Amino acid sequence: MVTIKDVAKAAGVAVSTASYALNGSSKVSEKTRKKVMEIAEDMKYVPNTFAQNLKKTKTTKLIALIVYDLNSPYYDKVTKGIQDVAFLFGYSVIIFCEYNFGRDGSYNFLKEGIVDGAIIVGSSLTDDDIANLSNEGLPLVLLDRKIEQSDICSVLINNKKGASEAVEYLIGLGHKKIGFISGKENSYDNVGRTRGYIETLTKNGFKINKDYILQGGFTEKSGYDVMRNFLSSSDDIPTAFFSANDEMLIGAMRAVHEKGLKVPEDIAFVGFDDIQAATYVRPKLTTIKSPIYEIGSFSGHMLFNLIKGRVNGSSITLDTELVVRESSGGKKADNKKYNIS
Repeated sequence: MVTIKDVAKAAGVAVSTASYALNGSSKVSEKTRKKVMEIAEDMKYVPNTFAQNLKKTKTTKLIALIVYDLNSPYYDKVTKGIQDVAFLFGYSVIIFCEYNFGRDGSYNFLKEGIVDGAIIVGSSLTDDDIANLSNEGLPLVLLDRKIEQSDICSVLINNKKGASEAVEYLIGLGHKKIGFISGKENSYDNVGRTRGYIETLTKNGFKINKDYILQGGFTEKSGYDVMRNFLSSSDDIPTAFFSANDEMLIGAMRAVHEKGLKVPEDIAFVGFDDIQAATYVRPKLTTIKSPIYEIGSFSGHMLFNLIKGRVNGSSITLDTELVVRESSGGKKADNKKYNIS
């Protein structure tokens, strides 16, 4: 890559002179400015805006999005929401995937001072890691996670309420055996969705059958694997399942179909998130709709308010909505009003 030193050498001037010329400074003559500009154009020199921003404003005009793995349709909309807000503020987004570099990689990256702030998804960075970064002055926003530190913002989903609504809906359809496909056990959103499932069943007089709780990992493959294993090893099969996300539900339905069973006639399903694929698979997914784009957008606005010193730290919880489609039978329950699509 051509540097300003290369341009200066080719023009026979000092680096500082080349810099003045490229920045339109009156400290150099018009003849020198024109010469340097022509050489820079011929050499296809691209100014280092990162260094310029850092020198002029003490900022890099970069923010980071830290995720474990981007191999999920959920993150497409989240990232779009963040990028749209960053564009409005004149910033660019660096996406750091921990799957490739691990926890130490993301932690060390954030300590380098390359970015003006970061949005962190997932739990691979410990609470102590996050507290240390914040204490060093890095503005941080957490998605689907909350730690007790006054200068860190969080954007949350009402996971418990969404799960409760899904289970209440299945109960209203008359199901007596309702299973649960769990995501990563200790993740913030899975804890809330598990609690919603258990508390709603208990409140309605159901006993919790641990055999009906299948431990997945938020991926389509994990949903397929746990459902296939369950159907192969159990004769006591629930008539309905609530899945902690849509990806696992899609995998689970594939296992059900391979077993020769039908959805929703033999097993009804309700998912969580309402990813784009929810309307493309067959049957279409009944699911709890998360405001995925808004999660990204809100987190972006929160981060820039932190960067500009307008807030000290706060959290916001976004609501969810049940969307009824085919995987549950496409019916209303108990005369309640739902979004039918």
